[in-house]
Amino acid sequence: MALGDAILACLTERPMTGYELAKTFDVSIGFYWKANHQQIYRELTKLRDRGHVQASEVVQTGKPNKVVYTLTAEGRTALRHWAARPSTPASIKDDLLVKLYALDSVDIEPSASACPRAPRRSQISASCWHFASAFAMSAPQRSGARRRSRRYPRAAVRRR
Repeated sequence: MALGDAILACLTERPMTGYELAKTFDVSIGFYWKANHQQIYRELTKLRDRGHVQASEVVQTGKPNKVVYTLTAEGRTALRHWAARPSTPASIKDDLLVKLYALDSVDIEPSASACPRAPRRSQISASCWHFASAFAMSAPQRSGARRRSRRYPRAAVRRR
């Protein structure tokens, strides 16, 4: 996936400014695809040049004018073509997930208590959290895990 595809996907919701796109990346799609403001604005220029988005300037009183980007028919077609291509699963390498795998043999409390802290938690994507949650729920089926899973019920995967 390229950043342009992620931007086109965001613009399916509604027309947005570059600032609004950056905020959308910060609170939703950013769990799957990271991009800073400069990258987003640079990619919007490329998408506009390809005809995938249309830029409209909105005049504002007392504030700088803003540019609103709208997905074009060509952009929708490009997004459909991209979505139809097979995806390569991302490689997940996360020490917390390995600790969860060994939940019945290790003390996960140090990791569980550190997990709610923003820097560590923000490093784990939403898909990892879903995986970890599903794995933790299946832990009682693994040998010896019942005792540990009662002691730390979903502690490592609970969102606060």
